[in-house]
Amino acid sequence: MKKLTNKAIAEILGVSPATVSYALNDKPGVSPELKRKIYDLIRENSANEMPILQQKGTVREEQKILFVVYKRHGEIITEKPFFSLIMETVQLEAQHSSYVTEIFNYTSEMEIDSFIHLLNSRNAAGAVILATEMLEEDLSPFKTLNFPFVLLDSSFGPKNYDCITIDNTNDILKAFKYAYNKGHRDIGYLKCSVFINNFGYRHDGFRKAIHDFGLSDYNHHTFSLHADLDTAYRQMSSILDHQEKDFQMPTCFLADLDYIAIGAMRAFKEHGYNIPEDISFIGYDDVKASEICSPQLTTIRVNQRDIGRVAVKVLIDKIKNPRDYYLQVNISSDLIERDSVKHILSQ
Repeated sequence: MKKLTNKAIAEILGVSPATVSYALNDKPGVSPELKRKIYDLIRENSANEMPILQQKGTVREEQKILFVVYKRHGEIITEKPFFSLIMETVQLEAQHSSYVTEIFNYTSEMEIDSFIHLLNSRNAAGAVILATEMLEEDLSPFKTLNFPFVLLDSSFGPKNYDCITIDNTNDILKAFKYAYNKGHRDIGYLKCSVFINNFGYRHDGFRKAIHDFGLSDYNHHTFSLHADLDTAYRQMSSILDHQEKDFQMPTCFLADLDYIAIGAMRAFKEHGYNIPEDISFIGYDDVKASEICSPQLTTIRVNQRDIGRVAVKVLIDKIKNPRDYYLQVNISSDLIERDSVKHILSQ
């Protein structure tokens, strides 16, 4: 049977090879209907021994690793520098070890069995799976891959797989301790309304800090806001519009994301609050906007290059030295002190 290349798929469906490439890499401009047709065609016509979408050159199959981006809803994994830097680091680290990287995007409208079949057809040595939006039940199909994989940026139990994650719980404990040492006791939380495991672990860290610092009698109000900056701003504005006059606001908020913190800061300022004189904020991610907002945002800086680099190293070591045990690595982050947290008198 003839190998099913981009060109062959395009000829069958009457589209351009570029359109097929865009569809398989989840680029904009391709309708969900056409994507389904492409994946259906791959499922029906490809065989495991036939590499699909042949890569030019003479690279041996055992030198190939896949970078799989799993988008459950696409509300967290976006075209932002945070994820672009992770992807770039994975590619560079693989190249440094003489591996080429192929990138595949999974989105919710795709048929998962066809997608797994596509990955298996690549005859890759292994895969790094960006699992930021993945839930535990989403992992099962990937256990049928015929090569080893490492999860990146998420974990769930039991840990019968390798995973490289951010040290979410301890990062929030670090931020909470910083606010505590600045004199804050009424410390609240701005929680993302879109759930991913990372946010769950961060909120666990917040609750643990309340217990560890003996602050259960203080105000620790939690507000749920969307990950998008403008939406978070509008939602926080609505909350403040409907707040009771005698409501006691926390003196400091920790946030799941910088964008949530920045959106909330804008809403608070428009409602007459001075930042950080009246209320303080600590974000998470250290996006560029945290440096240009007013005041500049104190935040947690994630070491994206480290988590990407370690993920590739763990995968390649597993490819070369198969083992029966699994590794879970938590990469620590750094607290970046700027101007959004006031030092107040201890209570």
